[in-house]
Amino acid sequence: MLLRFTLIFVTIAFGLSCSKSRVAQQSIPSAFATPTATPIIPDGWRRLEVTGKFAFYMPADMRLAPERVIFANPGGEFDNGHLRLSYSYRATDSCTPNSESQPPGHTRTDSTTSGKPAVLQTWGPDEAGQSGMTMCFLDIGDGKTQLTLGAMSKSQRDLDIARQVFASVQFLQRAT
Repeated sequence: MLLRFTLIFVTIAFGLSCSKSRVAQQSIPSAFATPTATPIIPDGWRRLEVTGKFAFYMPADMRLAPERVIFANPGGEFDNGHLRLSYSYRATDSCTPNSESQPPGHTRTDSTTSGKPAVLQTWGPDEAGQSGMTMCFLDIGDGKTQLTLGAMSKSQRDLDIARQVFASVQFLQRAT
């Protein structure tokens, strides 16, 4: 009788441990999950469509920044006091970094967003404590135009938000 009880107890304990491991296998951290085709857009973010070529989402508190002449190409800058986002598109090679002047902590990673190849570059912090990142799409679909998104902040949390903005890019049918 004791042997039968022990055998039943071990079988139940083993069964419970197997079911727990199945649950653990199902709840993989999102960083390791298979990426989905549609990014998750946080509630309250607003959509910005640019000249029928592409669209992206950003936090609602981002405001158009005062004009600064950085690029002689179509683009825009947005700021909320602690995160600065920008975009620029042009027919020149803006995706190739200048290898002689790499900022401290520079990384370069090939990626894919919205089905298009892109290059993600990060760097920083600089002397002012600012870190930055850019995502550059070599071709938005017309065979000649590149899109560069940029972000600058002192906060890693803000740069994580910028990554969500970058992931939200959608290329519109008229751009292809």
